Amino acid sequence: MVEEGSLRLNASGDGLRATGYLVLEDGTLTIAADGVGLRADGSDAAGTGYIAVRDPFLTVNAGGDGLRAASDVIVFGGGLEVRTAGGHQSTLAEGDSASALRAGRHLVADDGTFQLDAAGDGVDADDSVVLNGGDWEIAAGDDAVHGDLALAITGGEFAVSTATEGLEAETVTIGGGTIAVAASDDALNASEADSPRSTPSVTITGGSLRLDSDAGDGLDANGDVTMTGGDLLITGADVDNESAIDFDGSFLISGGRLAAGGGAGMAQPPSAESAQRSLWFDVGGRAGDVVTFAGPDGVAVGSYTAARGFGTVVVSSPEVTVGRTYTVAVNGRPVGTTTTADADTAPRRLPGRR
Repeated sequence: MVEEGSLRLNASGDGLRATGYLVLEDGTLTIAADGVGLRADGSDAAGTGYIAVRDPFLTVNAGGDGLRAASDVIVFGGGLEVRTAGGHQSTLAEGDSASALRAGRHLVADDGTFQLDAAGDGVDADDSVVLNGGDWEIAAGDDAVHGDLALAITGGEFAVSTATEGLEAETVTIGGGTIAVAASDDALNASEADSPRSTPSVTITGGSLRLDSDAGDGLDANGDVTMTGGDLLITGADVDNESAIDFDGSFLISGGRLAAGGGAGMAQPPSAESAQRSLWFDVGGRAGDVVTFAGPDGVAVGSYTAARGFGTVVVSSPEVTVGRTYTVAVNGRPVGTTTTADADTAPRRLPGRR
């Protein structure tokens, strides 16, 4: 247990290691280690193998994982600056692990400031990740935040500047927070776990979520998507085999605001069975273009500002009404009209059709 004061450690192996648990209450701790920065061994059955972080200022530069717990990592507050294996631009050897925060079961964070630069995952747990708050800056060589079975974000500020995949778990739930994710592959991915327990799904009930993928899908659900609230902006890759939104089951939206743009070849709007209706239009454009959907009264019911080139745009908001015709404009210039029926009947198209 580290309760107060200042401690600096330099190690050729692991920096600080315990068989049982590690509790960091207060103070300043700086670790440079060729192995794992802080490590707790043990077992969940014995109630050991966990790391608890309350209010310290912690700086870790590790060759392996930054913090690794055999069971849980729990962060109540404090400041954590963690760099692993040279940072996100480094290439890991096969089988090496260099996550900034690594839990063998659950990882829970209620508050704190986090600056994570990892050659592997920024945050990784074999079971679940629950992020209730905090100020997060993440750069990762692999996933920014990965929970094998579940990931839930209920609050906080999140800025993922670079990652291969952004947010990933079998079930992903967003209930709050301000979240911005930039990824080279899928920015948000619900995919089957190694030992699956449920059908992959994404649930969004609140918060502000910005998803940007430059070579993959913005939102990829290998199952269902449910959206009841929040503000969702998606930028997918402008290629025909990727899209802003990709789901295998249904996408039911009943609240919140959605704006998405990306490649047209595999584009999907929300499902026709949704309580809240959507508008969808094939229109090409480039970074900086603004696409608006306006009713007969000239009032916009949705808009999309492009971060890169795009071939199709979909929007949904409480103001979209069945039976009305909406004018689509790019940078204020009308380019066509659409209705909710166009989105309801939109097929999932094959690559090569734009």
